[in-house]
Amino acid sequence: MTFLLVSILLFAFNNVLWKQLLNSYPPLILILTRALFTSVLGALVLVFLRTDLLSNFLNFGMAALFASVLGGCGLLFMLFGLTKGSLKVFGVYSLFGTLISCTYLYWFENFSIENYFLGSVSISIGFLLFLFSRNKGEEKPGLKTHLNYLFMILFFSASSIVHWKNLSTGASPLFTVALQEMIVFALGVLAAVLLGQKLRITEYLNFKFIGSCTIMAFVVFGALVFGFLGLKITDPYLNSLLSLTVPVLTILFGVLFFKEKLNSTLLVSLSCISLGAFLIKV
Repeated sequence: MTFLLVSILLFAFNNVLWKQLLNSYPPLILILTRALFTSVLGALVLVFLRTDLLSNFLNFGMAALFASVLGGCGLLFMLFGLTKGSLKVFGVYSLFGTLISCTYLYWFENFSIENYFLGSVSISIGFLLFLFSRNKGEEKPGLKTHLNYLFMILFFSASSIVHWKNLSTGASPLFTVALQEMIVFALGVLAAVLLGQKLRITEYLNFKFIGSCTIMAFVVFGALVFGFLGLKITDPYLNSLLSLTVPVLTILFGVLFFKEKLNSTLLVSLSCISLGAFLIKV
């Protein structure tokens, strides 16, 4: 539980850093630089702790690789969504991810979940209210933004489930984090090639950019390690339920730091989604 709470705080702070830096730097430049820094950090920690890399890769490598690809795709869609979308829209979609994790566990893992249907209805109503909520004078998120966030949460939910299965069988959280960041870096390069974008990283090599990416690397590394440690001893639903705090904090940070506005419809929407998540008990 403690591991997940620490991870929650770090992830919420990480989301604010992403949004702030996306106002100044291209998404792929940020992904590649941060993933490179985090990969190096992870490799150093693995070497320092003398982790059995060969055994981890042979026993858990394929599942970790698959989950990392899913998570990396989710991150790409998240950043493309944050480029145009607000933190509150990101937060609502993250809350909706609870229903996805719960639905998988209920139908495919035979988890006994109380009030599943009542909670699902409450979450669905809240999400529909959110789609129709709008502040006066505020630009409504476009279809592309909604699709980016939708694919983000689908990939993140699938990644969390695969990681949970892999970690519960003995995979090392540190090995998983290091591998995931390497995969994120590779996916960033692949995305740049497919999108035909030239990565002029040297244009951004200044103290502010390097310092910001270094801070992000330590923050996300800590968030992932503590998150995987928590996921290793819980399950994706409990992880998702506790992680309700991440999108709620992210929305609050959006209001505090980016002056995003909350209207009554959105507040009712958030209440319905949160209520639905808490109604569902494993």
